[in-house]
Amino acid sequence: MGLMVSCVSNDANQDNDLEEIPKGYKLNKNQLDNVEFHEDRIYGLYRWVNPEDNSDWKDALWSFSPYEEANLIAEGKGLSFRVSKNNEYIAVEKQGAIEFYSEDGNLLKLISSETINTEDYAMVQLEKWNDNSNTLWCSLNETYNTIAYIKINTETWALEKYDDLNFNSAEHVLNPNTGWIVYSDYPVFLEITAFDEYMKSEQMTTLSIYNLLTKENIEIEKSETNPFKPKWSNDHEILYYIGNQPFFYKLKEQ
Repeated sequence: MGLMVSCVSNDANQDNDLEEIPKGYKLNKNQLDNVEFHEDRIYGLYRWVNPEDNSDWKDALWSFSPYEEANLIAEGKGLSFRVSKNNEYIAVEKQGAIEFYSEDGNLLKLISSETINTEDYAMVQLEKWNDNSNTLWCSLNETYNTIAYIKINTETWALEKYDDLNFNSAEHVLNPNTGWIVYSDYPVFLEITAFDEYMKSEQMTTLSIYNLLTKENIEIEKSETNPFKPKWSNDHEILYYIGNQPFFYKLKEQ
């Protein structure tokens, strides 16, 4: 297993796979979040493409540990995944459905696409596990707009949907422990001319936080045509930028 880490590298020159991976599978470098590291385990998303027919392909999620053989978790087309911090749950999104596996690859729960996605034309995206590994968040998206968040409780398998706001900016970051979202109205630019026009507009960009559970909304900052690049430092503090200058905002602890 000494070659394990190099085999899940995103380096474009690393094309060799582990001996345990079937021939023809390569780490899916086009997939965002294709590798996760948890304790002594590495999870990698691999893709097989028929060399004679590019339309014939499939994905496979594998887990690796220095103490056991590589383990195939799930297969299918267009997979994405999120692993809880304690390795207890592996969530796999497959064509809108969400499958929950144990660390040894046993299917624990299947939530159908019809159950998870009640919106027309929306796509399901896995978001984050909370630190206690008993809550998985996912989102429903229409193109670049996040129209709803879904919270899944793995203790009861109950689903809660939050569709109060329409986040149509690239800047919205969920805190999976609290349900707070830090977001701005900095627009998504699909072409360079739109970006140029926005920068000339002198329009004010607003940074805010919103609580999905309580619907509380707090305005934090305003700045002219500014991408704030926010992120959560911890459950009660947000780091953001005005230009290159960092700032912090502290929430009142409940």
